[in-house]
Amino acid sequence: ACAAALADDGTANALKHVRDFGTASGELQQCMASGAFGTGADVLHALLADDGRPSRTQRATLAAATDAGARFGHVGVACAKHERHGIVVLLLFVENFERNKASKTK
Repeated sequence: ACAAALADDGTANALKHVRDFGTASGELQQCMASGAFGTGADVLHALLADDGRPSRTQRATLAAATDAGARFGHVGVACAKHERHGIVVLLLFVENFERNKASKTK
């Protein structure tokens, strides 16, 4: 779903693609970062800093998703090169997910 969202219309909304791969229920959240990342640690630093967003929603979502009491049982990750933004990374956290039998994803 994350890869489909990055290849889609540029909105990077993985939530609308989940149904193509299976059924999600419970809480769903996504984080997105873009920039000149060299490592996965660079992506995590960008999400934690959440620079340019006064509400720090990326930081809050990542913190909630990795909390010991988090309800998220699944995470999807995709990255792609972007013409203007360098590399775009999308993380989708899902509480419950049942994969479609016809889905070719692993």
